[in-house]
Amino acid sequence: MKPWERYAPDEVLYKGKQRITRKHFRSEDGGTFNFETVGFGDAHAATVVAITSLGKAIIAKQFRVGPERIMSECVSGAIEPDEDPIHAAARELREETGYTSDSITYLGFAHDGPYVNMKRHFFIAENCIEEGEPQLDDLERVEVEMISIKELIKNAKTGEMTNGLAVLFAYDRLIELEARFKA
Repeated sequence: MKPWERYAPDEVLYKGKQRITRKHFRSEDGGTFNFETVGFGDAHAATVVAITSLGKAIIAKQFRVGPERIMSECVSGAIEPDEDPIHAAARELREETGYTSDSITYLGFAHDGPYVNMKRHFFIAENCIEEGEPQLDDLERVEVEMISIKELIKNAKTGEMTNGLAVLFAYDRLIELEARFKA
């Protein structure tokens, strides 16, 4: 199998909060296909699993327009062009929750989906402490909540989060932390 080649330039169909782009490809057997993708070109995002020094997970509860409900989510946001991903993780943690951490670890990345133009980077922030009030964007309405690590894992498994993949990336460390805080 070989990657498909682009046979025409991209068409931007919509440019708002999200961008919708039509991409044109030719397969190995000569078939031509058009796909609509979501997101901006070479976009990157940071998602942070945040744990306090008492072993509680910091959740950003938010209304999400896709599922049309309030979700219990890990902190997440865009990585600005030329911004270091770990700096973006720390910035998003502080902006969305008012918490900071002296221990943020990079866990890896994944592509957001087959029709999404974004690479998502995952982090775990330990020993988080409250430093002030959240500094939210105009479109953000966040309620910060503390839950157990066990509940965080349950939320990821039961569709209570749109970014539950972050819990998978942090899973081994979360199990270690959960055992430590139970003792």
